[in-house]
Amino acid sequence: MSELFHIISTRSIHVDAVGQLKQIGCKITMHDFVRKRIEFDPKTTLTKDVVLTSPTGVQAFLEMIKELKLSPGDYQVHCIDQLTKQTATQAGLTVKASAPNARMLAEEILKHSEIRLVTHICGNRRRDELSQQLKLRGVEVKDVVAYYTEFAPLAVREDYDGIFFFSPGAIDSFLILNGVKQVVCFCIGHTTETHAKQKGFLQTSIPKVSSEKALVSLAIEYLTTTIHDKK
Repeated sequence: MSELFHIISTRSIHVDAVGQLKQIGCKITMHDFVRKRIEFDPKTTLTKDVVLTSPTGVQAFLEMIKELKLSPGDYQVHCIDQLTKQTATQAGLTVKASAPNARMLAEEILKHSEIRLVTHICGNRRRDELSQQLKLRGVEVKDVVAYYTEFAPLAVREDYDGIFFFSPGAIDSFLILNGVKQVVCFCIGHTTETHAKQKGFLQTSIPKVSSEKALVSLAIEYLTTTIHDKK
């Protein structure tokens, strides 16, 4: 089938997903615009209540528990919904509260008046909405940088019709060498979609479930209609 649509994916996706897109006439160009590495201070101490705002944060927390010989059952996790929560629960962590985004997660934490101190397992490019909101309401936030996000920008020379964004960092990295083009942006979740809109992308769409599979399915549903219209 001839290629009628071109998507830029800001990270590599599964080979099966690539095949599904090609079957409907979609060309996919992939580049990992962000690279992450887990690294933390071995002398780090954690509080009972832990905030996790990304799947990488969950992975970093799990490595800290293993490295520091801690018990997962000693901690209560407060995390972002969907993929982050799914990663946490599958690892056997106790999730006390969850919400679709950082602002709403802060509100969920504030419902528990006994919580006066939390540890936020975060990256070097963390967003500050949650910490600021909690601190304004008297909850101390201990930010523990446990992973590092490094940008790997690439100038896209070919014309394209859509973008897969998997994180706010991927959007920032993409924009280093590329301008805002008004094409459809398929975003992995609410936080990424909000960041895309803040950067000037007007046409965004998110799947009901925050996963690569759901994102690709959403794109296929959209493209099937669009490509049909092009014909």
